[in-house]
Order: sequence, then C-alpha cells, then structure tokens
Amino acid sequence: MSAEWSVVYDLSAAAETVKVIDIAPDDGELQALAKRFALKHLTKCSAQLTLAPHVHGYQVSGTIGAEVTQSCVVSGVDVPSVLDVPIHILLWQAPVEADLDALEDAYEVDEIEQIDGNEYDLGELCAQYLGLAIDPFVRAEGASLDAAVTQASTSPFSILQGLKDKA
Repeated sequence: MSAEWSVVYDLSAAAETVKVIDIAPDDGELQALAKRFALKHLTKCSAQLTLAPHVHGYQVSGTIGAEVTQSCVVSGVDVPSVLDVPIHILLWQAPVEADLDALEDAYEVDEIEQIDGNEYDLGELCAQYLGLAIDPFVRAEGASLDAAVTQASTSPFSILQGLKDKA
C-alpha cells in the first residue's frame, strides 16, 4: 500500500538539535486523501512539526490544519469544517520492553511508535492523525433524525403495503 501523502524524513538530521518542519500535500495528494477519508473536498492541509532528539529516539509534536467538506449523514448537504489537530508522539528506536500505556503516560505523549532505522514518513503520520480527527457522523446545523424518519415512513415498501391492503 502506498501512502497518499508521503514525506519520508531522515530523522538523523534532528539527532542533536530541534528541527521545525513544514509540510503540505500537493493537489493530487489532497484529492487522494479526500478519497481515502470519504470527504467531498479537502481544500487545505498543512502541518508544522517540531522534531526533537529524545533519549529513546525522537519526539514529534505540532499541529495539522485542514479545511474539509463532508456530507451530512442525515440530509446529505455539504458541511464544511476547519480542523486543528495536535500531534505529540515519541518515535522509540530501541525495543520497547515495558507497558506502552504506562510509558505514554510517563512521557506525556499520545502515542509511542517503535521504529527501525532513521527514516520516517511524516506525511503518513499526519494523514493518520487527520483521519482520526474527522467526524465520521457529521450533521448539518438543524439536521434532525426525526425528519429523516418521517421521510422514511413514505418508503416504496409502505406504498406497496398500501396496495396489498387494497387487494
């Protein structure tokens, strides 16, 4: 599987000093990400990340900003939204022999990911965090399930039932 937004970064560039990295997908990558996450549109997306050396590897923190348009799950109308997604993970270069949940709490990170080598795909990391931040059941303002249920009561099956009752 190839990543829709791939930005492979050489982590060793941050082995001794903090690096600030700005990345953004191009138009083709935006379209591919929109398809991956079943969005009507993904018009803007960018990430500003700070990569810092850590005793066990590297710490990645920052934010992803995106403008997305989704379809309301009730009415189907377009629902635009602006996302501001924080990232705070630890890329662990040694074998992890402890409870990851306890380590995440101890280092105050969202996630610890064990890695081999010095290359890491920051674009795919951002895509995954973006996907987690998208509301899977977005509703337009004023959209109501009650209205949808009322419309559903006049389904073709209810019409067929009415014809059957007349026969």
